[in-house]
Amino acid sequence: MVADPLKALFHPFETGVLPVPQAGQRVLFINGRVAPPLSAWPQKNIIVQQYFKPWADETARGGLKTVPEIPAGPFDIVLALAPRQHDEALHVMAAALSALKTDGTLICAAANTEGGKRLKKDAKYLGFSCAEESKHKSRVIWGVKHTIDEAHCAEATAIGGDRKVCGGRFVSRPGVFSWDRVDTGSALLANSLPAGALAGTDRGFAERDAGFL
Repeated sequence: MVADPLKALFHPFETGVLPVPQAGQRVLFINGRVAPPLSAWPQKNIIVQQYFKPWADETARGGLKTVPEIPAGPFDIVLALAPRQHDEALHVMAAALSALKTDGTLICAAANTEGGKRLKKDAKYLGFSCAEESKHKSRVIWGVKHTIDEAHCAEATAIGGDRKVCGGRFVSRPGVFSWDRVDTGSALLANSLPAGALAGTDRGFAERDAGFL
């Protein structure tokens, strides 16, 4: 059986533990994907956040409003598929709580092998009390937002956002491939190009000159 966090995410709704959103309730789906249960929900009040273009195009073709960045709230319900990288996952959960109104519901899921087992611990760190269930080789947590740990949420928001890397020469963020260092393949490519072939802030950048290898 293959892990399916997307199915796990909707499990509390399918079992009746959580009520299906009603007309007028605003719903945000962070890192959203096309999911059959969404077709039965009020479409006009759903916003999908997805920066990976193929998935964003897919949700947009399905008639859902799709945006690349997490929008400001308040939302009545926030769904989130937590990413694998831990700093990014904490950032997503903190952003979800920030976008969620008081007494709103957050549901978050991840595959067991990609951070699912730490979801409840991360929620506790952010001051969010939640229930947890294991399903489809994934974990899903859900709960109602009351009080949260504002300091920890601010810290999580900061560490998962844009950060200077490689001695401040570049800006990256957790979740991007090899986000905090130049990977071996890119270094090999840079060193193989003729002088002056690369344009930009670091014109003619060569990995050996930067001292990373």
